[in-house]
Amino acid sequence: MILGLHIAIGKLPETPMPARVADARVGYFSTTLQDFGDDLARSPRQRYVNRWRLEKKDPSAAVSEPVKPITFWIDRTIPLKYRDAISKGVLGWNPAFERAGFKNAVVVKVQPDDADFDTLDTDTASIRWMTNAQPFFGAIGPSQVDPRSGEILDADIGLESLSSRSVRTLRSQVLAGKQGIDWPTLMQSHDAKAPGLAEPEHAHHAFCQHADFAAEQLTYAFDVLDARGELEPSSPEAQQFVLDYLTDVTMHEVGHTLGLRHNFRSSTIYTAAQLKDPAFTQKNGVVGSVMDYPPCHRKMERAGIVGEATY
Repeated sequence: MILGLHIAIGKLPETPMPARVADARVGYFSTTLQDFGDDLARSPRQRYVNRWRLEKKDPSAAVSEPVKPITFWIDRTIPLKYRDAISKGVLGWNPAFERAGFKNAVVVKVQPDDADFDTLDTDTASIRWMTNAQPFFGAIGPSQVDPRSGEILDADIGLESLSSRSVRTLRSQVLAGKQGIDWPTLMQSHDAKAPGLAEPEHAHHAFCQHADFAAEQLTYAFDVLDARGELEPSSPEAQQFVLDYLTDVTMHEVGHTLGLRHNFRSSTIYTAAQLKDPAFTQKNGVVGSVMDYPPCHRKMERAGIVGEATY
């Protein structure tokens, strides 16, 4: 077994970013600070939202480029055929930042093959391709923050290669209907966590299952369409389906690295009548947030595969 250990140490900013008080009604990850300097405060515990430091180049402009954009590096381990789809998922956040007054707030760069820096360095946000023998996590979006203010300083998203290569193995897991899984033991064991199997609610703080469930939806849709004779697994439409899966997962994980938690309530934003309208769902999708876990029908429409829902 060959192991690699990367240790990266960086200095905190000389001047902490102005903190923003967290509100439990808004879905941000937060940083807790114990402030014992005010003995009149109701509690010494202060909670701040996790966010990047964005400052306008032109403070007087309604929309301005930032002094320092949020830059994600596509690691050289990312396969060439997937880089455009992954970049699209990162840049998909720019329209949201424009509504907040920032143009080109998020930037994507590709790490050169002969680069003399590692994307795991503390000042380099990255998206990396992680290869392992068995599927385990699908995708993860961790970040590091300044404990004084909640400023996000670094993020390193990991995409698992097997999430798109071996999703068809989920058929046996879905059809088998495994029950009674001892999740605490499974999480601590050396065996890989099987993607697509639902975890208990208390496990959601540690794992993002978006990529796992998206892969399950992808597999199920492929199997149904293949059985109907409506889609060849090696067709351009099927390949676009996989690319859109990667775009969707990337956008979701980038959202985590921007400080956003899951937003499962967005599944209730549309009425049943709207969800039954193909024209409406093709334009708006079936959920109100990329931080939700959308079913495969949304991805099918994005790939140009429309018809009856297959979930």
